[in-house]
Amino acid sequence: MTLPEIEAYLAVVDAGTITAAAEKLFISQSTLSGRLNALEEELNARLFARGRGIRNVELTDAGRQFLPVAEQWKRLWRETEALRNGRQHDHALRTSAVHSVNLYILPGVYRQFAVQHPEVRLWLRIRHSLDSYELVESGDIEAALITKPRFARRIKTVPLWKEEMTFVCGQGSAYKSTIRPSELDVNREVLLDWSEDFLSWHDYWFGEQRIPQVYTDDMGLLQQFLHDTGSWSVVPLSVANGMCRDREMRICRIVNGPPARVVYLLTRDMTPHTRELDDFLQILRTDVSEQGARWLSD
Repeated sequence: MTLPEIEAYLAVVDAGTITAAAEKLFISQSTLSGRLNALEEELNARLFARGRGIRNVELTDAGRQFLPVAEQWKRLWRETEALRNGRQHDHALRTSAVHSVNLYILPGVYRQFAVQHPEVRLWLRIRHSLDSYELVESGDIEAALITKPRFARRIKTVPLWKEEMTFVCGQGSAYKSTIRPSELDVNREVLLDWSEDFLSWHDYWFGEQRIPQVYTDDMGLLQQFLHDTGSWSVVPLSVANGMCRDREMRICRIVNGPPARVVYLLTRDMTPHTRELDDFLQILRTDVSEQGARWLSD
């Protein structure tokens, strides 16, 4: 398995056709096909479904399974070359986070970290909790911030902070400053799946069969729908603070509200933190504490 073969495979995946991939790599189509054939022969698997008269190529099941392997292989090759060329000092911090944390908490943290560590390259991803476990285990990222923990044998899952859940609505809505779940109309709710505990609370008060106005996992859509008079949602405090910065939203206290949301840190078990990760976590701790969350990890 060689770098040109991996690059040929990735180019076809990206471009969608042999012709476009060959042009992208500045090689002939016959050379590209030869590299793909050599890669498939070594793997003993067909990566693409292709034939005469087929303009676009499609990945086979084996081809789809090989994609993350190829991407990791190329990344490791680049890091090896960096070491060989004497760039060992070129540090990097690779992290992922769930969307709500990445959108409403981390931008300021990343900016402050970049100012303090201009020599460190940042590799930042948005991933669901389950996807982050695979990235940490494979070594693609050093740490992840998630909200839905699970058991993983080689991963350390540590609770970092907890923050209360709060009620948000449009500035022009008629909701009181203190809300009780029994007073709410679920038909005007914009619902997000924050955690298993949150959904259990929601089922208790509104019933498993009650359908909200909107169900989404998109933070941008959440804020757009809450501009409608009468729409409401229950969100973590950091999300509420972020949404209310434009003064078009307001926060209300909710009595008998859901349990606080906990954000967890994922790292590889038995692998010590780098200095860069420890510095990042210290900045993060200060930021979330200033927002009213309770830091849980020492």
